[in-house]
Amino acid sequence: MVASLIAFAALTQRAFDLYSYGPYESRVPRPESVLGYEIGTKHSTFRDQERYIQAAVAAAPDRVQIREYGTSTEGRPLKVLIIGSKANMARLTEIEKQHEALAAGKGDPKNTVPILWINECIHGDETASFEAGMVSLYTLLASENPAIKEALDKCLVILNPVYNPDGHERYVVYYNAVAVGSPEPEAFERGGPNVMYGRVNHYRFDMNRDRVAFSQKETQAEYPTMLKWAPQVYIDQHG
Repeated sequence: MVASLIAFAALTQRAFDLYSYGPYESRVPRPESVLGYEIGTKHSTFRDQERYIQAAVAAAPDRVQIREYGTSTEGRPLKVLIIGSKANMARLTEIEKQHEALAAGKGDPKNTVPILWINECIHGDETASFEAGMVSLYTLLASENPAIKEALDKCLVILNPVYNPDGHERYVVYYNAVAVGSPEPEAFERGGPNVMYGRVNHYRFDMNRDRVAFSQKETQAEYPTMLKWAPQVYIDQHG
């Protein structure tokens, strides 16, 4: 029994290689080179993520565009990153019009590329998705791996790097400031006091329950952009 538990612990704590889709273009900086620490060793703040996004976009402007679609309740900018191959980004306006036509029941889907939408961190205290957004951006912009290049030739990726910046910031500022002794996800000390509860937004509303009522500013802001592009695939990253 003990041996089984030890073996299970060893397997579940195995290091994961975030950069396994090489080779990579040297012009695009890795998150660590901008942030000054390895992804996963601490919680990145909203400003940390902003710094990396700006650096990555500046390094590969022919592969990505930033589109701001609103602000959070506390005034943080909400944005999506539109990522594709050089060829698809060069005709982005055409692709955008084609998808508007498809959303209106017109046009031929064979004449355009599908849209893959990736949404990160709708629950602010599920911080793995926030960090993953930066790694995903790097991979999509820098990887020369045949599988990644083929995927970007065949589709556009729209990445929302943080859906709930207010809840995330509240949680990570608390977490980074408090010594946490246990690495266990369910340890009491990891949750923090209720006033710091990061799952929810500024008004303590769970926005993962707001797709019908559209009662929150962040949900209201995102919807027109998502409806305009009408993505064929929508991935909502938690964790």
